[in-house]
Amino acid sequence: MLSARAVFLYLLLAGGPAAAASTSIAVDFAPPSSASHDRWYAAALEQTIAHELSRFANAIIAEKLDAAACPTRQVRCLVDGYRDAGVQVVVLGKLRRDVLDYEVYATWMRGRAFDGSLAVAGVDAATLRRHIGGIARPIFQRGGLVDERPASPQAAVAVAAPSRAIPLAPQAASRHPLLFAAILVGFALFLAFPPLLLWMLLGGSELRKRGAPASWKWSAALVALCAVVLIATGLVDVRTLPLDQSLPLAVAAGMLWGTFVLLNASWVLAPLRGLGQARHDAIWPLLQSWLALVFLRASLLVLYALPLWLALVACAALGVSERATLALALPAVGLIVYVWLLTLVDNLALYLDSKLVVGRANARNPWHATIKRYFRGYVRRNGVELDATLFERTLFLPSALPAVVSYGGGFARPRILVGEQARDAALGQLPDETELPDHTVNAEELPYGFVVPGQRPTPAGEQRRHELALAPARPRGFAPKLIGENATLLGWVMPQASDAGIPLISNSVEDYDVVKRLLTEHYAAFERNVDDEEIDDTDPTQKDFLFGALLREMGTLASHDSLLATIRLALAARISFGFYDRFLAGPAARIADAQVALNQGLHHLIQYLSFLRVGAASPLTTRANAPRLIQTSKDLFDHMDRAAIATVERQVLAATPRNRLLWLSHLFHAPLGRRRDRGLRLVAALAVALLASGALFLAVRDAVDYHPIYLERQGVKLP
Repeated sequence: MLSARAVFLYLLLAGGPAAAASTSIAVDFAPPSSASHDRWYAAALEQTIAHELSRFANAIIAEKLDAAACPTRQVRCLVDGYRDAGVQVVVLGKLRRDVLDYEVYATWMRGRAFDGSLAVAGVDAATLRRHIGGIARPIFQRGGLVDERPASPQAAVAVAAPSRAIPLAPQAASRHPLLFAAILVGFALFLAFPPLLLWMLLGGSELRKRGAPASWKWSAALVALCAVVLIATGLVDVRTLPLDQSLPLAVAAGMLWGTFVLLNASWVLAPLRGLGQARHDAIWPLLQSWLALVFLRASLLVLYALPLWLALVACAALGVSERATLALALPAVGLIVYVWLLTLVDNLALYLDSKLVVGRANARNPWHATIKRYFRGYVRRNGVELDATLFERTLFLPSALPAVVSYGGGFARPRILVGEQARDAALGQLPDETELPDHTVNAEELPYGFVVPGQRPTPAGEQRRHELALAPARPRGFAPKLIGENATLLGWVMPQASDAGIPLISNSVEDYDVVKRLLTEHYAAFERNVDDEEIDDTDPTQKDFLFGALLREMGTLASHDSLLATIRLALAARISFGFYDRFLAGPAARIADAQVALNQGLHHLIQYLSFLRVGAASPLTTRANAPRLIQTSKDLFDHMDRAAIATVERQVLAATPRNRLLWLSHLFHAPLGRRRDRGLRLVAALAVALLASGALFLAVRDAVDYHPIYLERQGVKLP
């Protein structure tokens, strides 16, 4: 009968097969060419490394896989083949003359365990064994691959090939319909969310009245593309595709990742134009605000984490290889999220049009031509460089808001909304005539405006009339001049018989060219050159301050700040919150104001911010020259420095007009000190007094405690 101690030792040895289990290792190297000496050299290295690995306890060298199983030596095919053969560790390598590049795979893990390279030419046997130790140590050392091996074969299979939980076959979609349908429905709902949100916000009748946004067709195309890709992934065995070592995969991955990084980096790293025009003592505060803005924008990139994680889970479920997932799926999903953001902004811009714009939200709004004409005149007079495409695409619309704001961009046309008070103070009443070069009357559209009694309108005519009402303005069509209707400086031109008129001056081509040149020069003296940039036909009574606000919003549109501004304005229209305006809006506002100040708009923006603070009582200039603008800005700063601080302007971190003026003073002449009210100064004085008292108390206590020690060291005996 066995003793209790013998039974315990038997159970201990029998219960620990995982620790003492054998580890099957396969060594498989590819020669640099098909030559016989290269194949012999690769086989010799295989045997050498296999012999060194077999010296470790419980290590068993497995036979090489048949070359016909993986003729192209794809890594995933080799690892899967060795896993099916019961191998736990696979050492793959490729010989490059004097260097061996190796990769070590643990078949119970996803991906590569480690890799490296070692020199195999010009080294002695001891050096080669030492280099081989670099392969063996991560496998057999304490805490290495052998120790990380799962205890049971079932756990090893589950960890090694999570995609095996869903068999990878040409009929994967049909064998797992619920999962596949869930992925399709999830993508469809995600991409269809912006149109559904707009439909819920506006309603069907209002949406039909305003027309569908331009992004709807792109959303539909994106849904169809994603559906095709998912269906193709589910119906095709992706293991048969040469993705692991394919040049097109590398090129496509580089293009996708480059586009994704460039789009986000161009937005996170906010452009700062005109920095060379700043004062030397204002550069560091300006860079501090820029760094704070970059940090706030970069923190928003965390929102990519959830879509990318879901993409990883979906690719693992569909059996996509790890390399294809990282190279193609992740950047593609990131770009899809970016396009989704643009479609959301497009739909929310249409919602904001219904809430904020007064009148039509297109180029046919009568205020659009007036504001655009005003802005163009100031841009030309001040020599400001703008993106011509962005300027022509932007809509300048009236609004009931007190300030000038911008939103839109991407698929939507950018909008700049001018508040009623600023519009009336700067531009006055709407002129009777719109800008002359932009006539939009077209004779071919005239029949659509007739309504004949007793005649039932056709559906096609009603649809065309609706489209023309919503369509943006377009230039007037070309109308040829009829002979005999227009008089020239030489009289009326009338057709007549050749023998009844006055003979021509000549019948040669040279004489006709001379006469044509002389007449052209003569008529040019009486013709207005509409292409001359020096012509300025704007109203000379309009105020200067609105130019600063418009230039600021054009800068936000160019830096794509209007994308998040659209979402913020849409949320503010439904939910009342001020956390961003009170604590986080400062860096973005300072950078936007600084770009205006550094690009010929400093004094105009100072007047605009003063107008926001005190209204029409603020001194506003009209077509003022540079000395007058500078003097007006100085007077405004002096008045603000003497005036009391209102309660609403005591928020230090908020982008209030007063805080923005204090910041702009760094770029003007001499910075104004931030004035505190009496309560803040009292609190600061008390805090300084408490700190000084505490420091003095600690110093006295240390001196009293140290005094006996000092006397003892000096040999003085205390009574």
